[in-house]
Amino acid sequence: MRLYSAPAELLRRGAPNPGSLRPAEKDRASGVSCFETETAMKKAFADTANPIEPGDTYVVLETSRLWGVVVVRDETVEGHWLIRPADPAEMDTWIKDRPTHRLTAMLQAAIIKPVRKVR
Repeated sequence: MRLYSAPAELLRRGAPNPGSLRPAEKDRASGVSCFETETAMKKAFADTANPIEPGDTYVVLETSRLWGVVVVRDETVEGHWLIRPADPAEMDTWIKDRPTHRLTAMLQAAIIKPVRKVR
C-alpha cells in the first residue's frame, strides 16, 4: 500500500446535516466516502442507481480540520478518498451513534463551504 497526502479539501455528497456526515452499516469496511473534485464525484456515481444530477448538493471539508481519523486514498476509484476512525474499533460506535458521535461533529466542524450545487 502506498502512502498519499490527503488533498486540502474533500467533497462529500449531501447536505451539511449529521445524517450526511456519518458512516452507514454498508460503510463499515470502507469509511465515509469523499472526492477530490466534482468531476470525480460525478464519474463515481454515473453508473449507479443514484447518479449525481445538476442541482444535487455537496459540502466541502477542509482536511486540516480533521482529527481522530485517517484519510485514505481509494486506489480503485479515481479521486476517491475514505475517512475512517484512527481507532478501527470506534467504527462500531460511530455507526450506532451516527448523528451524535464526536466524529460526525468533527466532520461538521470541518465544513468550509456548506452547500455547493452540482453544475
